[in-house]
Amino acid sequence: MRIIAGKWGGRRITAPSGQDTRPTGDRMRESLFSSLHSRIGSFESLRVLDGFAGSGALGLEALSRGAAFLASVESNPKTCRIIEDNYMNLQGISHSSDINPEQFRLCRGDIFKLSPRLQNLAVDIAFFDPPYDLSADKMHDLLQQLAETKVFAYGALIIIERAKTVQSEDLLPSSFTELDTKTKGSTTLHFARFDAQLNV
Repeated sequence: MRIIAGKWGGRRITAPSGQDTRPTGDRMRESLFSSLHSRIGSFESLRVLDGFAGSGALGLEALSRGAAFLASVESNPKTCRIIEDNYMNLQGISHSSDINPEQFRLCRGDIFKLSPRLQNLAVDIAFFDPPYDLSADKMHDLLQQLAETKVFAYGALIIIERAKTVQSEDLLPSSFTELDTKTKGSTTLHFARFDAQLNV
């Protein structure tokens, strides 16, 4: 895998092995970020959440393109190490103690249980690439939980990657507006906007 564009464009990153993670491929990421560029213009100074981070490729791509802050959430300990190593290699640092917490935060654990640690992040963009067998109801509940703990800034853009064959009705709580869906191969990207004020 590689970073597609930005200050780290062309740099290689490591993807976890095995079947437990499903990294978003280079072509899908390129299509996704092309679509995001047409919507937001620039990532400069934006705050980003990468839920179900896997290799961390989506969030690291956003940092490469100028995002100011990234929080990556991952439950698998070995995969967490890969995310941290990818970030440190891209930044050219050798010790985790050198990581700037104002730019990058790795949250280890189940995102369904981490909302207190993510409270008040107020991110501008959030990526979610959950397991394909995660139900729409559970994704709906997660978005509601994160909204209630002020993880999303008003107007935040939410991108959810799901298999095109899975049921996605009632995916979004009422505080979100569906903007678009894009299908590429076996994957559908759902774009939504968080339209509630932060005092939900």
